[in-house]
Amino acid sequence: MPTVPTDSHHTSAAWENGNNEVQKPLSEVIIGMRDPQSASQLMSHGMALANAFDGDVVLLHALQSHSNSAGPVDPVEWDIHRRDIEALLGACANRYEKPDRPIATHVLEGSCLEQIGAFIQARRKEVIVVLGEGQSLPHEDGKFAQAVLTSSQASILRVPSRSAHRKRSGYARILVPIDGSSRAESVLSCAVRLASAEKSEMILCFVTPPPGVADIGVGDDEAAALRKQVTDRNMRIGKSYLDGITDRLSGAGVVISTRTVVGEDARRSLLQVAKEQMADLIIIASHGQSGHCDVPAGDVASFILKRSGIPVLMLRQRMKPAEEHAYSGTTSEGVRKPAGLKP
Repeated sequence: MPTVPTDSHHTSAAWENGNNEVQKPLSEVIIGMRDPQSASQLMSHGMALANAFDGDVVLLHALQSHSNSAGPVDPVEWDIHRRDIEALLGACANRYEKPDRPIATHVLEGSCLEQIGAFIQARRKEVIVVLGEGQSLPHEDGKFAQAVLTSSQASILRVPSRSAHRKRSGYARILVPIDGSSRAESVLSCAVRLASAEKSEMILCFVTPPPGVADIGVGDDEAAALRKQVTDRNMRIGKSYLDGITDRLSGAGVVISTRTVVGEDARRSLLQVAKEQMADLIIIASHGQSGHCDVPAGDVASFILKRSGIPVLMLRQRMKPAEEHAYSGTTSEGVRKPAGLKP
């Protein structure tokens, strides 16, 4: 079934949540640097987040042996390589940091796949990890990103390789999908803050699935009429819901438009809306209405994070004790191996 959209536009002028308390901003941006020499694509995005959320910035590189032999790593060669990486990170930090926005650097050594997760878990602040498309450790395609994804607390900004350097004009249009759940709505405070800092238009989007009506045979007029009736009702409810959210966001000085669409697949519908609306960024919650807290991200968020042609900011919500799976905090280090060997 083709996408059926409706649109509305509003200008909001200070936003507070339901408890009349402005939510705290994220306070640390970790930029995963696979190749410090080609870091500019990620740095502009990371610095935009840090400026919007008043966050600290950390450049993180995972150092692993490039040796093809099964023997131990030459300690002298390893030390030289580590110093070279530290120098490159330092030069990158010096290039982008400002007097009021210093940039720290950190190099992980050893079993880096485990250390990435441990490094994130040890942070005492809310964090966003900025990753490029296909971010990985040498010879471990995708495992850098996987280590971040499986962390229960790290939000992720993924920057696709085909998304060129962020324009100086910033994120002009930010798409924010919401589905009526409190989890999905939890991203609104950060979305408003970033949109305000970047002077962006914020596009709220609600996708309703087509109604499931048994349709046997050809020319079932009753089924067609029922399908239209339910679709019209869902569209009306969706539009009313987005209008209500827009009213709640009044006061921030952010231009807000809304889109209500009917689509067979919410994931693909959202990507289509992002394309049609020429969005520069998608902000989405890791879990929505149907999400389970014992998985790193829901089906919709995971699909969009991997398939989007524009940057995607997937925000995590800290689980309440009652929602936490009994084994959600456990990790497996696998088989222990001598230092210097590839996993």
